[in-house]
Amino acid sequence: AGTAQGAGAANAAGLPGGSNTAPPAAALPFLVIGTVKTDTQIGVNFGGGGVAYVPERTFVQKLDSRPSVDLFSVQMDFSVAPDEVLRQMKHRLVALRGSENFTAWSGDSEFRKLQTFTAGFAALFAGVGAIALLVGGVGVMNIMLVSVSERTREIGIRMAVGARQSDVRLQFLIEAVVLCCLGGLVGVAFSWLGAQALGAVQDALEVRVSWGALAVAFAVSSAVGLIFGTVPARRAAALSPVDALARE
Repeated sequence: AGTAQGAGAANAAGLPGGSNTAPPAAALPFLVIGTVKTDTQIGVNFGGGGVAYVPERTFVQKLDSRPSVDLFSVQMDFSVAPDEVLRQMKHRLVALRGSENFTAWSGDSEFRKLQTFTAGFAALFAGVGAIALLVGGVGVMNIMLVSVSERTREIGIRMAVGARQSDVRLQFLIEAVVLCCLGGLVGVAFSWLGAQALGAVQDALEVRVSWGALAVAFAVSSAVGLIFGTVPARRAAALSPVDALARE
């Protein structure tokens, strides 16, 4: 019987066209009649190696004890609608078999399900991230409010020597932004370490931290500092120099 092999299988075995080869699982001789350009295939290759294509009748007679085929795949042209082809195939199979005692699906529909699943996870992580930012922002605001109350005399001295309210407000806003950016830096460091650990555990998974993600992380950290640092900064700027200097 003749067999056509994928490029990966032929290259791995060093088999040119016309060579005799035997699949290890079956220990049956096959004649290689051709090699496909690429290993493009339909379905899943559970063996993880190359792919060999044999005639259906040869497979049933020589390699499989079952008298019928329980699974087949169809590769469609990109110009056709997958859902319509699937509908016609199901209609034809029902007409041939007399009942719909089979399962049929398309890669396009499975891909859409995967996209929906991924979008749901992304929304979940976005919600968790938003809650974490809210909690962190409130914590930064409380720290800055405590800082204002502890540095009241310092604020009064600055105002007494000529600092304007805008100067004091800007000072505390900058401190809040720096504090949040430092927290963002720590978070990025832990994320990078986690990505490296995940890549080391799973060799097939390539995990990378993009510069765009780093830029977004620091931008969000700065925004959190500006938003939640506004109240402490305004409270510090609203202090009267006389009252601030009178406090211990």
